Amino acid sequence: MKSKKNILSILCLLAFFAYSVGLQAKNDWVNAYNVKWKTQSKNSSESMPLVGGNMGCNVWVEKNDLMFYFSSPDCIDENGSLLKFGRIRLNTEPNLFDGADFEQELHLKEGYITIQTNSPTRGKTQIKLWVEIKNPIIHIDVNSEKELTVKATYENWREKPILLPDVREGNRVQPQHERSIGYSNLPGLNRKVFIWNDDFNSSDQTITFYHRMKNEKSFWPEQIKQQDLTEIKDQLLDRISNLTFGGVLLGNDLSFVKKTHGVYCDNAFVGFQYKTTKSTSHALKIVTHIAQTKTLADWKKQLNEKVTASNKVKNVGPKNTAWWDAFWSRSHVIINADKGEGDQGWEVGRNYTLFRYMLVSGFYAKNPTMFNGGVLTFDPQFEGCKKYGTTQKGKGYTPDYRRWGGALTAQNQRLVYWPMLKNGDFDGFIPQINWYRENLQNTKAVCKLYYGIDGCLNVEQPNISGLPGMSEYGWNNDYTKGTNKWRPEDFEKGTLPNGIRRIYMSQLEHSWMMLQYASFSDNAITPYLEFIEQAVIFYDQYYRMWHKKITQMSELDGGKLSIYPSNALEGHPDAINPTSVIAGLTTVLNRLLELPEDLESTEKKAHWKAILNTIPAYPMGYTKTGKKYFKPALNKELGHKVHCPEMYPLYPFEQYGLGMKDLAIVKNTLAIICEKYPYYDKVSTGWNQNNIHYARVGETAIAKRLLISKIGNGPFRFPAFFPAGDYAPDHNIGGAGMIGLQEMLLQTHNNQLRILPAWPTEWSVNYKLHAPNNQTIECDYKNGVISKLKITPSNKAKVISYYQVVGK
Repeated sequence: MKSKKNILSILCLLAFFAYSVGLQAKNDWVNAYNVKWKTQSKNSSESMPLVGGNMGCNVWVEKNDLMFYFSSPDCIDENGSLLKFGRIRLNTEPNLFDGADFEQELHLKEGYITIQTNSPTRGKTQIKLWVEIKNPIIHIDVNSEKELTVKATYENWREKPILLPDVREGNRVQPQHERSIGYSNLPGLNRKVFIWNDDFNSSDQTITFYHRMKNEKSFWPEQIKQQDLTEIKDQLLDRISNLTFGGVLLGNDLSFVKKTHGVYCDNAFVGFQYKTTKSTSHALKIVTHIAQTKTLADWKKQLNEKVTASNKVKNVGPKNTAWWDAFWSRSHVIINADKGEGDQGWEVGRNYTLFRYMLVSGFYAKNPTMFNGGVLTFDPQFEGCKKYGTTQKGKGYTPDYRRWGGALTAQNQRLVYWPMLKNGDFDGFIPQINWYRENLQNTKAVCKLYYGIDGCLNVEQPNISGLPGMSEYGWNNDYTKGTNKWRPEDFEKGTLPNGIRRIYMSQLEHSWMMLQYASFSDNAITPYLEFIEQAVIFYDQYYRMWHKKITQMSELDGGKLSIYPSNALEGHPDAINPTSVIAGLTTVLNRLLELPEDLESTEKKAHWKAILNTIPAYPMGYTKTGKKYFKPALNKELGHKVHCPEMYPLYPFEQYGLGMKDLAIVKNTLAIICEKYPYYDKVSTGWNQNNIHYARVGETAIAKRLLISKIGNGPFRFPAFFPAGDYAPDHNIGGAGMIGLQEMLLQTHNNQLRILPAWPTEWSVNYKLHAPNNQTIECDYKNGVISKLKITPSNKAKVISYYQVVGK
């Protein structure tokens, strides 16, 4: 009996070994993209990202101390802004870094970082840092040839409330207006704004740290008052009150050493230092927890339960490795595999992979990953953008600072999430679309209260509540006529009084994202149908309401809606019939009409068809030679700002594209944009989507140039920390770059697959991407020849290959 058990154990071990070897061999391609440093970093801007499903860390070694910031997309404060949990500082006795050879490496395949040293006197030491995918728990494993003591210090700069800076330039407030969209030190607020303090409970064995929402100081009650929502406040979803985020530092043999104080990047901090006993092996971890609980005691109880559960769970490491293996197996893009560092194509492929890895930091969060740095921002004085003339240095410019701080600006946010579909990262896509779905409770109630109509009201710059950000909405007790900035007494409720006043595009584009999510993933569209329907109903009823106000008549002129007053994105206020809105309504309504009747009834489809018939024609312009082009809106011309609402029929709404009629109109439009902005076909920075546009029309040489401009190596030590268009590491730059690259490799509009529609012949590529109808496409291309093309399943869409003429 005993021998049978031994044989069974051996067989199990062999099976596990075989499985492990299989994992090792399966995704070896990603090892080429590991980032390795041989020297310590100068400061936090030279940090390396470490991510898990609801956690992001900036890891670096500076002056013989290992440090890292850590945060989650759900660490929201009283201002509606995203904060960090704090910072960990780690070193040893004797100091393992002092006089030792050094190596820091990001191991992409398994999702961890190692820091290794080698000293003639202390031998070899390795620190391994990793984050659990399904739990926001950070692990720090230290192994050394000789015994040492580990010292770990939890540091926090929010021991006391921090007054946010109020820098004024005439009527514009800089940069506080950008620091927090929940609150702002605008004159209309009539009070100062603080980041409120955290709390700390230290014992002989551990430190518990947390930020408990101070409900009386949160933006939520004041937002309700500011936006005249008192009578429906009980109908609204409250995402803020009683929220607590924090955690606990743990180790088997930790003991308290001392409380520390210091200054890093002009910010004073308090620290709680713990140390281990001497050993060659140490295991520390940080268990974090975020929840809305009735009392702080309830939150602490839940945290303790998480700690207990984490101590009982076995094989967390192998489970993490298996998750990462499945992640890398979903998709890949490998360019010029035989070239390596220094080749622009190889670097673009590497940075695409690195940025995809970075986005895992928000896959299982409740809130979306923010476009302006996600959870991987570092100290602002190193961020490097002087665009707004701010120094970003001094009191108030803490590691929590970012421009456009609490704003989930829709036109930027979407760029972070669109590429997840072709990557097959459907789990990561969910926080963005669920956020809109969950906030439907608020956006429907507001629409009914303000206008007495059905539908939902989603503005361009909401805060975490889904309602308009307070500093954008404005206070009417400080309106200065002629500034077009703050809020007049009689201004329409729900409408922003600045240049982005009536941009409601987010609900149309996110409706399209939800529909595409269902198609790409084969997951049910049912949970999102109400949002999609309400988004469309709003446009129909809101603009019928305005038509009646303006004309005193109920019947539409010629049976067509006049979409006015409106915006053609940010650059064109007071627009009539914006091209972007027409494209969005047309695409979403047509897709609703295609759904089976068990999802959309005959009666509903009749309604959607009737609305579709009221959508006006695209506003067109004509050159002196008679060439037709898209205008941003009926009463707007090209050339005011490069937000490009005129390109929305091409992307994202797929009304035009390769193989579809009248593509010349799109190309004419691009040509006129280039006349107005000569850089448009030469450089791609920030949230600009010119790289996507040229890929979509098959302009290979330009698409390649713009792709390199967009996601070639960034200015920071980590190459996928892209420069500040909005804030570094800029995530909407990375997202737009990923989309453009995907469109060069695979286009999926019109129920067709276009393989390499804008791919340079001089670049080799091996890729696996996803397509609608739950398809995957694998392609291997080199020297002008496709050696492998595998489409699974193969019978869902017509394949049209353009690769023979690409590059000519």
